[in-house]
Amino acid sequence: MQIIMLERGAGKTAKVIEECRKHGGYIVCPGRREAKDIADKAAAWGIRIPYPLTFEEFLRGQFRGRGVKAFHIDNADLLIQYMARGVPVVTASMGTCAG
Repeated sequence: MQIIMLERGAGKTAKVIEECRKHGGYIVCPGRREAKDIADKAAAWGIRIPYPLTFEEFLRGQFRGRGVKAFHIDNADLLIQYMARGVPVVTASMGTCAG
């Protein structure tokens, strides 16, 4: 798993779009507005990707049966906070992961 750590507005989403183009799969993002923004950016750059999933769709498993090869999480920190349902996540660690 590759971790992209950049400041806000420094091109994280662009890198996620590029990784999705290279490896296939679906981008997972906070909501519908972000999904539309990502889809619009990719289209403007001539990059064909599946329409992004929202955090809610991802957590509900609404991707099953669509031949999903990989996920690319945009703003993973927000996904962790979203899963905590409003309780602050104070610490998180990351280990190595195959894939």
